[in-house]
Amino acid sequence: MNQPAQTQQPPGDTGDMTPEPRDEMSDYEGRGLLRDRKALITGGDSGIGRAVAVAFAKEGADVAIAYLDEHEDAEHTAALVRAEGRQAVLLAGDLADATGAARSSRRPCARSGVSTCWSTTSPRS
Repeated sequence: MNQPAQTQQPPGDTGDMTPEPRDEMSDYEGRGLLRDRKALITGGDSGIGRAVAVAFAKEGADVAIAYLDEHEDAEHTAALVRAEGRQAVLLAGDLADATGAARSSRRPCARSGVSTCWSTTSPRS
């Protein structure tokens, strides 16, 4: 597939991409491989992180979505997770900051215990 070159200041906005990423996993059918598990996904507001969040939900997991400040993108991901009948928790904050990272990981763990963690971003240097 030929994709046009694109440039955005990070963090980028999914809605500004042309063509938009196919990150909603609309053709993916889960098999219950993560039924009743809990997942904390960093960078889950868009792109690969959104695809992972939706795929985990389709596999039966509840999802906590950690993201920087792309609230509209994160809400969209949460809506996709909830459409699969799973719970979604949004955790806005800078994971490059130790305090923000600890707070983001403790909140969903304290609620129900996270048994699966998938990180789609790396800390900024």
